[in-house]
Amino acid sequence: MVEAYWLIGRRIVEEEQRGKHKAEYGVRLIEDLSTALTTDLGKGFSYANLYNCRQFYLPFPDQAILYTACRDLSWSHLRLIMRMDSPQAIDYYCREAREQQWSVRQLERNIKSRSFQRMCACLTTLSAAKTTTPPLVSCFVTARMKPSSNTR
Repeated sequence: MVEAYWLIGRRIVEEEQRGKHKAEYGVRLIEDLSTALTTDLGKGFSYANLYNCRQFYLPFPDQAILYTACRDLSWSHLRLIMRMDSPQAIDYYCREAREQQWSVRQLERNIKSRSFQRMCACLTTLSAAKTTTPPLVSCFVTARMKPSSNTR
């Protein structure tokens, strides 16, 4: 089913929008397409569904990348992931959700807790510590030590 959504999104972007990221100003493309498809084929082609299909195609324009990045993920997973701002975040959440077998709730929790941004910040801190301090000292620079409750 995921591939069908991707194919619908590709059709909207490549044929209806002529390869452009967005439709021309003032064109009600998705609304008009929704009306026409619902009339011709029945339910399942609401504005929201077609919009999601289009949004799903944009970060994965290459079908080979789609298969690699999205295998074993449900449409519910992908709807959350495709809203990420950067390709790196999309790749991170696809990979982690697949490898760690996150449920949709776990994925949503990790997105809301900004796990990708925290991981990037941690890597940046470690990288900076490695370049400015000797290796033995860098592990102490990045660690935060809590004061002991036994101190007087």
